[in-house]
Amino acid sequence: MDKINKAITFENLKYLIYITGSFLLARVTYDHNFLIFLLPFIACSLLGGRYVFISAILGGYLSLFGSTYLDLLIYTGTVIFFFACYLLARENKIKIRSSIKWITFLATLIGGSLIHLIYQGEYIITPVVGAIVSYWLSSYLVKAYFKLSIENKQYLEPEVSIVIFSIIGISLIGINVNLFEISLSLVLVRVLLMVLSQLGFSIGLIVTFILGVLIGINYNLGVEYFTLLLGGEVVLFYLKDTNKISKIFFYIGVNALFIYLLDLNYTYIYEVLAASTMFLFIPNDFIKKLATTCIGSSELLIINQKKNQKFYYNVANKMNQFSTLFSSISKRIEDNKESIKKKSMK
Repeated sequence: MDKINKAITFENLKYLIYITGSFLLARVTYDHNFLIFLLPFIACSLLGGRYVFISAILGGYLSLFGSTYLDLLIYTGTVIFFFACYLLARENKIKIRSSIKWITFLATLIGGSLIHLIYQGEYIITPVVGAIVSYWLSSYLVKAYFKLSIENKQYLEPEVSIVIFSIIGISLIGINVNLFEISLSLVLVRVLLMVLSQLGFSIGLIVTFILGVLIGINYNLGVEYFTLLLGGEVVLFYLKDTNKISKIFFYIGVNALFIYLLDLNYTYIYEVLAASTMFLFIPNDFIKKLATTCIGSSELLIINQKKNQKFYYNVANKMNQFSTLFSSISKRIEDNKESIKKKSMK
């Protein structure tokens, strides 16, 4: 029992979640091939550290898409089995952590292949090729997300990304509560985009794109709703330096215009009003604090410090050159004066 208690540490739980995310993502990859291009999250294995949690949470949400209780029991048992293997390897001092990226890849490859084989009864070569393609494709997508723009401070800490991905997951799997015909998950999506507009346009566009596609798939809303989300995001970005009341006024106006032009259901305007009200009550201090969590702040500070140091060095160097020049000129003037004085004395 003591060994079990000692084994339940933050590090061990992290790798448990890591492996869990890999297997859950594998299941989605093969059960829902149309989602492969939306699965950059498995590539979190390339980033390590806290990004593990993003992979796990996304894997969990995605795995719920069309799953049954039996599926969940099977996956839970699989996770427990692999966690036990990990603890066994750890007790025997097998260096598993240095190979964790490849373990994730192999877990996805093997797990996905077996799932596809059991469910579809097809040749194993198809899922193997699919695993390799989806893994590397997702790797580049996740790098594009997290490495968007350090200089512009437009990407988020993993903890903040978890919140974003959780809302994406809610929208994807269709866990939704309607209140007076208002979709609460779609309201959450709008609130998320309103907050993201404070942090950076590019990150908002990426999330808007992913959410638009997922919502279109899940709710059969199509391109019109994606356009509606994107239009509101653009307006919020350009108004990011104004007060909340002005933002909400223009946000509601633009959405109402899009709803009219796209001939959408007018219940969406109630959704917009509900999201705007929620955004109004989010404290500004919280949004500012969220903005300070952007990855790249410290890097940007270092870059600016280096630029400033280079600037100061150049200025000091120029000043030194000017000082030397002035000293040289002054010395020549003095020498000329001395020479003139000597000539006059003769």
